[in-house]
Amino acid sequence: MSKFFNGKSGYAKVLLSGVVVSSLLAVSQPAWTAFINDVDKSSNYAKEAIIALAERGIISGDQNGNFNPHNIITRSEMVKILVNVLGIDTTNVPLKPTFSDVPSTHWAYKYVEAAYREGIIKGLPDGSFGRNQELTREQMAAMLVRSMGLTDHMLNYSQDFESVNSFADHGKIANWAKGSVDFVLSAGLMKGTGSGVFSAKAGAERQQVAIVANRLLEGKEEIQKRAEAIFAQVRVVLNGDTIDLGDRAFDEDGKIYVPVTFFEKMGAETEVDDGMNTARIERHLSTGTKKGISFSRENSSDGLKVIEDEAYVPLEVAVKALGADIQREGNSGTVFISDDETVKYPNLYNAINASMGFKGRFSSTGLITMKDVIPDSVMEISLDIDGAINGDDYRVGYEAISRIDGIPDAPEKIDVIKVGEKLYVKIAGIEEWIETQIEELQNSGLIPVADPSGVDNGSGLVKGDAYNLYTISRAGMAKVGKEAAVKYVLTLDKLGIKDKLPSADPEAYSNILKMLDSGMNISMEIYLNKEGHIVRESLNYGMKVVENGKDTDVAVMFDKVYSNIGEDIKITAPEMVSDLTLTDILKGSF
Repeated sequence: MSKFFNGKSGYAKVLLSGVVVSSLLAVSQPAWTAFINDVDKSSNYAKEAIIALAERGIISGDQNGNFNPHNIITRSEMVKILVNVLGIDTTNVPLKPTFSDVPSTHWAYKYVEAAYREGIIKGLPDGSFGRNQELTREQMAAMLVRSMGLTDHMLNYSQDFESVNSFADHGKIANWAKGSVDFVLSAGLMKGTGSGVFSAKAGAERQQVAIVANRLLEGKEEIQKRAEAIFAQVRVVLNGDTIDLGDRAFDEDGKIYVPVTFFEKMGAETEVDDGMNTARIERHLSTGTKKGISFSRENSSDGLKVIEDEAYVPLEVAVKALGADIQREGNSGTVFISDDETVKYPNLYNAINASMGFKGRFSSTGLITMKDVIPDSVMEISLDIDGAINGDDYRVGYEAISRIDGIPDAPEKIDVIKVGEKLYVKIAGIEEWIETQIEELQNSGLIPVADPSGVDNGSGLVKGDAYNLYTISRAGMAKVGKEAAVKYVLTLDKLGIKDKLPSADPEAYSNILKMLDSGMNISMEIYLNKEGHIVRESLNYGMKVVENGKDTDVAVMFDKVYSNIGEDIKITAPEMVSDLTLTDILKGSF
């Protein structure tokens, strides 16, 4: 029997054997009309499912014989239906209640205790179950996948969220629930509520639950295959990021093996002898000590294995020898490594620092808002930027519209080209290009960004040592254009930042502290594609600036999308260059 079905999952047992479901179907039950009086009040699409479940004895009416199809189901009611669908044993329950609000005298006691035993439900922080709390649609999805032996955590690392992202309101689904919702959608257990939305926070109607429960019974074989494939897939997560090993990892006798070279991602040095009979993994720790381990092919139980001229070693043994922690998600193929010696979210860190040599195209929209630059007024500058970069050369087009209290000025356009050491600008209304210097352009006020290339307004704030100043979370998968990308959310860690900032430059240190104390905040979203490239970044930046003794609130928002990443795009100097200087233009002396 597969390892997937050795876990705490009543669902798995039912799907494999089919015994309980078959027995439910075989038992003679009274006609559904005897105990469901209000089936005609349900939506047309739900009637068949309600009747089918009633005939199988899985659902019944209340004391008045009503199912109340449009009522929102409670957590207790959902558990009862799920336990009945899965045929979970409700006789082997403890005498002492697990949850403070579900005593042994309560009607839901045996169902709640059985579901808890099988790992389907969790309690609330206060020790209660929340028996009468209404169940949301995303909570229903989570309860369903847990019944299959899967976990929210596992699913958030195993899927591309294609089904989730097809809904207009996918951003309203909680990050912890997205994996579960994606699974139930892709498995056909749940669908949207109409008009292209999923309605994650809406209450789950009893008729919706009936439909899902019926689909679970009817589609058991296909759902089993999907769940088992995810459960068994070997997946290594290092400090919050999935390390792509392709097919170069496997589970043998309950032990996960990975290539020796994997440990280089943890800063280790690896060596395999020419005959591939021994391997050594070793690294120097920040404490000044070193840790390592050797493997041999002679040790068949925990030793070196060679497959297609590549050396493999047992992951757990090696990780612990290197001084890191490792946890396996149940007996699945998903493992989580926590390592103080490795940067948090290493895929993100590597992508941010690699972006300094970006080649390709980008487009960006921005909005800069300044309050009280003019007393009691709000000034806005909206930006559209398109560009291409090839190493140190670039061409960028800016279009800016300024507004004061919503009243716009005429659009201002400027194009910039840099080839080698030369920089050229073209201002709307002037036919020829003007040669200038970067410092002159920056000081001119013609472009409202610090970097004339237009590329360094997001992840540039997180490069190098600044990376550790941010609190980072992995927010699942999202779509950027037509490709899937991992979404990260970064916020400035104000509480710990003062201890992390270098104080070698007293003046700079003092200025940064003043900005922090005045309410500076930075948050951004960064999206990585499967190749590990940044394909989108969104920046929100706010601070209070003091000019001439007056406070000005400044807010900056940018959303940038990258394309043609890595492509060599030819950047050429303009043919028609004026003899005028930028200073001449700005002074109007031409």
